[in-house]
Order: sequence, then structure tokens, then C-alpha cells
Amino acid sequence: MKKIIRVFTISYVLLLLSCNSNSKQKNIQNSDINTDRKTNYRDYFPSWSPKLDEIVYLTNRDGSNEIYTLNIKSFIKKRLTKNNIKEGRPVCSPDGKWIAFYSEEMTDRELFIMDYQGQNKKRITYSEGKDEALNWSPDSKELIYYSERDGNGEIYIKNLETDSLTRITNHPARDRWPSYSPDKQYIVFNSDRDSIHKNDLYIYSLESESVTRITENDRDNYNPEWSPSGDKIVYTSVKREESLVTIINTKGQVINTITKDGNQELEPKWSPDGKKLVFVAIIDGNWEVFIHDLEKNQRIRLTNE
Repeated sequence: MKKIIRVFTISYVLLLLSCNSNSKQKNIQNSDINTDRKTNYRDYFPSWSPKLDEIVYLTNRDGSNEIYTLNIKSFIKKRLTKNNIKEGRPVCSPDGKWIAFYSEEMTDRELFIMDYQGQNKKRITYSEGKDEALNWSPDSKELIYYSERDGNGEIYIKNLETDSLTRITNHPARDRWPSYSPDKQYIVFNSDRDSIHKNDLYIYSLESESVTRITENDRDNYNPEWSPSGDKIVYTSVKREESLVTIINTKGQVINTITKDGNQELEPKWSPDGKKLVFVAIIDGNWEVFIHDLEKNQRIRLTNE
């Protein structure tokens, strides 16, 4: 599955640029928001720690993108990176030992891992094209990610034990944002292979190498992640300036949309027990991190611009 390198879909670019505008966005309609804690910076790319009481996220509070942990009970924050280098997409390993992320420490984006103290940093990828949009395998032995190393946007798997690299997709389109199923048999990803400048979600079978399209609508669909139970997928669905956090089953049927119409919410990640989501909401142009309890239909605001 392959794709010629393209810039982001226009609607998604507009969404990303909106964080820099002064236009007022609609506030999230929920009375359960905790507004007592404040960070006053742009906070994004949240990821759950296996501990359940901690998230890892990216923030520009220090003038550059740095990686922090945040205890969701005590609200104590800890800075892990201190290098003033652009970094992104921190993701916690399921075994709780490592945080993977991309960094522009070199001339382009490469993948690194470090421990939860921000120590023992190790470079994982070496390529001339950028490597990003990463996720862990359920057994913490592999990183699956998007790479432009062959001149086109494809999905690769890096085995951290054997150091082997496997190319998964080979298509003239751009295939991105991969996520493993819990049984490690399938991969969900987004691609514009069937529509010019429009992204949908696809499931790839590692056994048969078959690809199945599971979304087909008038929206751009990004950032899919498989639920720990294996029966659901959460993702970001974008149309113009509206961005919805949506949950579907593996056939593509909508189960729940936790975002109110007209709001901008994105980058959802499941909690390890599958009962909550952590995500980003754009409020009045600011990027903030929230947790949504799916059982109670309540949300907690972790950061406050």
C-alpha cells in the first residue's frame, strides 16, 4: 500500500492552523469539566501510561515541544525532555518500560525511545525520510509507524529485539497513523488511496495481506486506535472546522461520537482498561487535554489554558 507524498488534506490543515488563530471556537458542553488546574500552554498528543493514573503528553510550555508526564489524580507534572528540540507523538509502551516518540534532533524526524525518567534515550530509526505517526505493538516488542524513507508515505514495523524492519504497505497513496489490534493480527490505518485528498480508515490483515476499507463518508478520518477489547476503534473525524472523536466497530458502524457538533476534538487514545479516552480539545484557539469516562459519560479537564 503506497502513496506519493502529499501535504495534509486541506480540511485537516485548516484544523491544525486554527490553533494559531484568534477566532473563538465553541466551548465543550459538559458540566463535569474540572477547571481548577491550569497550565496556560498548548498541550497535545496525550498517551495513557499502563499505570492508569498517569498520562504522557507534549507541551510547548518551555518554548519548544517537550515531553511531560501528568498524574491525573495529583496533577503533578514532570518534564522528561530538556533539549529544546522539536519532538512529538509520545506513546507509552504497554509494559510500562518505555516512551517512544519522534524527534527532529537530526535533520529530519526519527524515532527514539526513553524510559519513564526521561533517561536511557535510544535512537530507533535511521533514514533520510521522516519517520513519525507511531504506535507500539501489544507485546511492546515492535514499533509500527509511518515513514517516507522510500520516497513515499508507507507503514513499517520495527522489531526492537531483532532490529529487523518490515514494510507493510506498498501503494501510491499515503498510508498513515497505524495501530495494532490487541491480538496483533490486524492493523488499522488511514489512507487517501480511494479518494483524492480525502482520508478513510482501512484494516490490513497481517496474515492474508488483504486490505478492507471500513469508513466511506464525506469526512476526513484520522488517528485511528484499536480498543483494548478489540471490538472498537476510536478516531478523529474532520469536516471543515469541525473535528469529532468517534467510536466505531471493526465493520465501520458508528457506536458513539463523544464530541458535540461544531466542536474541535482530536488525538484520542484509549485507557489500558478501555473505559476512558484521553484526547485534545481546541477551546478558544487553545489546545487542552481531557479525559472522557465512557461508562459515566463524564469528562475531566486535565489542562487549562
